[in-house]
Amino acid sequence: MMGGWIKIYQTIREHWIWNDPRKLKWWIDLLMLAEWRDSKRLVGSDLVTIKRGQLIASVHYLRERWAYKDDNGVQRKPSEHTILKFLSLLEADQMISRAKHPATRATMITIVNYDDYQQNSTAGCNEGSNDPCNDGCNDPCTEDKNNKNIKDNREGKSGKSEKRFSPPSIEEVDSYIREKGYTVDAERFVNFYESKGWYVGKNKMKNWRAAVATWQKEDNKRNGINQQRSCDKRRGTEATATRPEDYEGKF
Repeated sequence: MMGGWIKIYQTIREHWIWNDPRKLKWWIDLLMLAEWRDSKRLVGSDLVTIKRGQLIASVHYLRERWAYKDDNGVQRKPSEHTILKFLSLLEADQMISRAKHPATRATMITIVNYDDYQQNSTAGCNEGSNDPCNDGCNDPCTEDKNNKNIKDNREGKSGKSEKRFSPPSIEEVDSYIREKGYTVDAERFVNFYESKGWYVGKNKMKNWRAAVATWQKEDNKRNGINQQRSCDKRRGTEATATRPEDYEGKF
């Protein structure tokens, strides 16, 4: 990439993807994977021209690239369904477009409005310099200093920063459920809170594991009530069948 950087505007904080650190990381990775100028790549035995702002990436490649370690340190990969759903979200929000290359059938991803993230017009910036904080290109350095000041202010006297909530993937929730022997539906849990922006009532969720435990308790209560109703119904049936009136006139 030109100069090894991309532009991220502060307005991204107002975007839905900001609330999901995992998806935010994937999105920024796609921006960095995209070609900053027209180039040619060998795909299989075919030479493919990739335009500025495009990349070739299969679902298999993205699964490998976006592998992560769960809370137990076990290496895991996001599912194919998770990757496809993420790409569909980006496409629905007109952040990317996808197409099959006619010759290779490889998936070509195009970043919509790529120039917003990587412009050629970098007046005053010295591309040949390794120092991002030269006189003509002060923004990265200023941003770094601002971020450091914000970090220092948030840490305060304790020197400890508040741990930011990171929404889990379906795979993480499912792993935790199996570990605890719960019966909660992981996909239903994640989809529910994704639709709520990971809010619990009016407050941002702080601990998704505690939320899973709460769901399990509610499931246990419902199952207990249903079992009681089932027992009551059976008892009622038995009582109805053995009322004295049922036997009158039969002997």
